[in-house]
Amino acid sequence: MEYEANFSHKFNSINNILKAIHKEALINFLVSITDWSTAIIPPLLMTVGAFYMQFFSSVVISPYYFSPFDIIKKILFPRLFKVAIYFSSFLISFNWLNQFDDVEEDKLNKPFRPIPSGLVTVEGARRRLIAFNIIFPIVSYLIGGLPLLISAFLWQMWFVTYKLLNLSVNALCKNFFSAFGAWIMFVVTSNLITGTEFKVSKWWGCEPCPFKLSVVIFVFFTLQVQDLRDQKGDALIGRKTLPLLIGDNICRRLTAIAFVLSAFFLYGSANYFLILPGVKKLNTSVPSEFTIIEIILFAVIAWTCVRLIKYRDQREDRYTYEIWYSGFYAVLCFYYGMTIGTFSNNISLNNAISIVDY
Repeated sequence: MEYEANFSHKFNSINNILKAIHKEALINFLVSITDWSTAIIPPLLMTVGAFYMQFFSSVVISPYYFSPFDIIKKILFPRLFKVAIYFSSFLISFNWLNQFDDVEEDKLNKPFRPIPSGLVTVEGARRRLIAFNIIFPIVSYLIGGLPLLISAFLWQMWFVTYKLLNLSVNALCKNFFSAFGAWIMFVVTSNLITGTEFKVSKWWGCEPCPFKLSVVIFVFFTLQVQDLRDQKGDALIGRKTLPLLIGDNICRRLTAIAFVLSAFFLYGSANYFLILPGVKKLNTSVPSEFTIIEIILFAVIAWTCVRLIKYRDQREDRYTYEIWYSGFYAVLCFYYGMTIGTFSNNISLNNAISIVDY
C-alpha cells in the first residue's frame, strides 16, 4: 500500500509539472502568435533560402559534397535552431511588455491574449516580462558572444524607451520602430547563417546594406497595413495611427502606391547591389530560382494592393496583414537568404565540414 501511495504521489507530481509546462507554453504561444509571421518565420526562411542555394539549387556553390541528410541534420538544423531560439526569446520578451501596457486595446483587438482571456493577471505578466528580458540577453550571448549580447541590450533599451515615451501613439514612430526591427532581423540572421564572427560594424558597413536599407524603407512606408484591422481599439486608447489621422480611404490608396514603389525599389537594390555583382564575380548567369521568386513577390504585392482597396472589414484586414503583407515579407527574407547562399564569400563551410566528418 505504501509503495502504491508513493507511486501515485510521484505520478501526480509529474502530471502537475507537465500540466504547468503545457499551460506556460500555451500562454507564451498566445502572447506571440500574431507576430510569428513577421518575427520568427521570416528569419527561418532566410536560413532555408541560403542553404538551398548553397547545396541544392540549379547553381550549387559549395565545392563539397555532403549527403542531403547530413546537410539538413548537421548543418541546416543547428543554424535554424539558433535563429528560432534567438528570435523567439526576443519576440516573447518584447510582447510581454505589450501585455500589461495595452490591456484595454487587447480586449477589443486581441481578446485571445493571456490577460484579456484571463489566463494570467497583470502581475503575472510583469513577472514573465522580467524573466524573459533576462533570458533574451543570455540566449544572445550563448549564440553570438559579447557583440550579440551588446546588440540585445541596445534593442532592449530601444523598445523600453519606445514604451516609456509612448511612441506607439504616433504613426511615424510606430512604423520606424518596426522598420528598425527589420534591420536588426536582417543583420543578425545573415550573421547566424554565415557563421562568421559577429561585428557591430556589420550593422552598417557591408555590401548588402543598401538592400537592407530598402527593406527598412519598405516597412516604414507600408506597415500601417496592420493598423487597418485595429482602428476601433486604437481610437479607444487615443493612438494616432495613419488610418485614423488621414482617413481609411486615403490611407489605403497611399499604402497601395507605396507597395508598388517599394516593390520596384526592392527589386532594383537587390539586383544592383547583390545579384549582378555576384554574377560578375562568379562569371555565371543569374540562377533561375531568382526569377521565380521575383515573380512571386510581384504577384503577392499586386494581390495585397487589390485586397487593400476591395476588402475593408476587420476580419479581411487581418487576413491582408497576417497572410499577404507578412507573406510578402517572409518571401522577401527567403529571397535575401538566396543571395547570401549564392553570392556571399563569408559562408563558413569549415565548421560544417568538421561537424559532418565527425
